[in-house]
Amino acid sequence: MLFIQILITSLAIQASTLGLLDSGADPKQETLSKHLRINKIEARGSRFKDDDKNGYVDDIEGWNFIEENAQPFDANNYGKFGEVFYKYYRIREKKALETWTPKEEAWYKEKRKDEEFLEELKKFRSFIHGSHVAGIAMYRDHKKYGPLNFINIKYLGKAEAGAAKEPEYSPLKKGSDASRLRHLKKFITKYNTWQEGKLARAIDYVCKRAHVVNGSWGKSWKGSLKVVSQWYKLEFENDPKEEINEELARLFLGNLITRTERITKRYPHILFVFSAGNSKSDNDQFPHYPSDARGKNILAVGASNGAVRTNSSNFGLKRVDLFAPGFLVASTTPENRTLKTTGTSQAAPRVSHAALVIRNINKSLKAPDIKRIIMGTVDFNSEFVSVSHGHLNLPRAIEAAKLSLKFSLTKAIKESINNVGAINFDKGFNSPEIEDDFLPEPF
Repeated sequence: MLFIQILITSLAIQASTLGLLDSGADPKQETLSKHLRINKIEARGSRFKDDDKNGYVDDIEGWNFIEENAQPFDANNYGKFGEVFYKYYRIREKKALETWTPKEEAWYKEKRKDEEFLEELKKFRSFIHGSHVAGIAMYRDHKKYGPLNFINIKYLGKAEAGAAKEPEYSPLKKGSDASRLRHLKKFITKYNTWQEGKLARAIDYVCKRAHVVNGSWGKSWKGSLKVVSQWYKLEFENDPKEEINEELARLFLGNLITRTERITKRYPHILFVFSAGNSKSDNDQFPHYPSDARGKNILAVGASNGAVRTNSSNFGLKRVDLFAPGFLVASTTPENRTLKTTGTSQAAPRVSHAALVIRNINKSLKAPDIKRIIMGTVDFNSEFVSVSHGHLNLPRAIEAAKLSLKFSLTKAIKESINNVGAINFDKGFNSPEIEDDFLPEPF
């Protein structure tokens, strides 16, 4: 019996592991349950005791960094969201493919005007997001190359108390305009210190076991303008002029991005994969957190429908690394359902999946090596405005990983391009409707 337990533990260690920083995936979902990494030390230990001495009590299935407990997914939400939300996404899919009926169009447009429904839709999106992303990252086990698993983390959400509680802005009661502006900028630093600590704490939790971290969330330029404008209004009791609003937003985002680079440098063995954002904007010109962070172990991913960039996806010659499928991607949702949706949230875990498989094939590869294989084996297309000008080619990346076992990385990539052709995508559809798809904020 002891031998079997040791063997199981050994196999778990051999599996390539994803740190899923998201809204929490459903551990009872029939597909995801096969890939969920279980903390065996805590599972075999005593209840209400930190058996593995990592600072987290009973973290058998992961950790909830919002409510500070060992339940990264809230099963209390089972049954709270009816069929109407799945109907909404099915009709949305038909709209994107230009196949919906006049009756379906009328129903959809009516729902888009229903404020109460839209508020519930936000909650539904948060309910399904982590499970959908996890399903994509685990979507092919590639058993002949070894198993894949994920560490379940609830990172997204609004905390009511504790370390994850967002700092609140308190304006000065008196002072000159200059002193008030200094006060506001000082708060931006305080806020970003909090955000850095929150991210570092979650990464530190997974760093000893994860090989890849997926972050399908972000803070957009438009969202940052709104945030700093709210703080400015609290301080000055009027709206900021466009020039000062942009200055503060660049300060806010630039500092967050620098802090992200600082964090990722502390974990050189982990490959970080971030979604590039769904604002259909140039990340070189309008910053996006955290995907604008640059490093040898960071990949920023835009979304495509295979042939072209999706209408909503961000891009950038310097700040987006490559594109991956992100158009009407089918994946798992809680309660053993499935759903199709679009966005860079869906594209990023495709790349995370590729990284996990590459690592399974050749475990001697470091995070920068895996990034090099993924970037070096893309299908080149000028449509994909990015560092690589390319789209993920998973079969070619797998071939390069296999060849890297006997050749240098340079030769392995070159030979893989000779051996594996480009992926043949149909032109497909690219509806502007996709532009309002959901990408969670990092708090």
